[in-house]
Formats: sequence, C-alpha cells, structure tokens
Amino acid sequence: MDFDNDTLCQPESEPLILGTGSSNNTKLQLNVYPNPNNANFVIEIRNRNIPSNSKLYIYDLNGKEVFNKLILTESQKIVISRGEIGMEGVFICKLISSDGLLYSPKIVLKK
Repeated sequence: MDFDNDTLCQPESEPLILGTGSSNNTKLQLNVYPNPNNANFVIEIRNRNIPSNSKLYIYDLNGKEVFNKLILTESQKIVISRGEIGMEGVFICKLISSDGLLYSPKIVLKK
C-alpha cells in the first residue's frame, strides 16, 4: 500500500530470470504475453538445460488443472487459445521438472 503517494508502480514487468547459482549457469526465462488478454497468449520458455521431462501446467485459482503440455526442447513458444482454457479469470502457470517447481507466473484472461 502507498500511504504517501510517493511510490509509483509499473503495470508492466520485465521477464524474470531465475538461476540456481551453480557453475553450469542454468537459467530459466519464462515470458507470458500478452498478459492480460482476451484471446490467445504465448508462453515462451528459454533455458539451455531444462530437463526433457518438464511439464507446463495451468491451474485456475481453485487449483483445478485446465491445461498441461510436455516441454520437449530448451526453447519453446507455446500458443494457448482461450478455448483451451475455457473461461476468463486469473490462472497460475507452473513449469515443473523432476527437480521441482521452476516458475509460477499468473495469467489473466478477460471477457
């Protein structure tokens, strides 16, 4: 909360890059765009060492899985239509590998 009106918030954010801090320099970059939107959106995944058994899941805020896809390559663009999700709302996108959760951004679908 901003009580003195001196703080500004940006509605857009830069991609978040997560690293393990290890010497193999594994970095995950996951972008969701456009977000929010009312039609198709793209999830772009880039990582030079992402395990081949990684999977992308999308859940509604009640925890119900509404979409999943196996990630086959280190760099991949996944186009998801509104019809694949089936409703408007806020969704949680999770990229999960055998090592555990890698990234979890929110997706907003409008009417």
